[in-house]
Amino acid sequence: MVREGFTIGLHGISHDYKKFYRSEESLMEEMKQDQKIVRSIAQYRLFVYRMAAMYL
Repeated sequence: MVREGFTIGLHGISHDYKKFYRSEESLMEEMKQDQKIVRSIAQYRLFVYRMAAMYL
């Protein structure tokens, strides 16, 4: 996808909103985990985020 010019964005892993939005730390931990997975596959560091469902 990256080679074809698409932009990849992080979205989170669990979609467990109570866990995801419990704290800034829990949110960032999911984003770091997501980034690690994408980076291992695409060798691409991401800076674009789209948070899952911006409500609880």
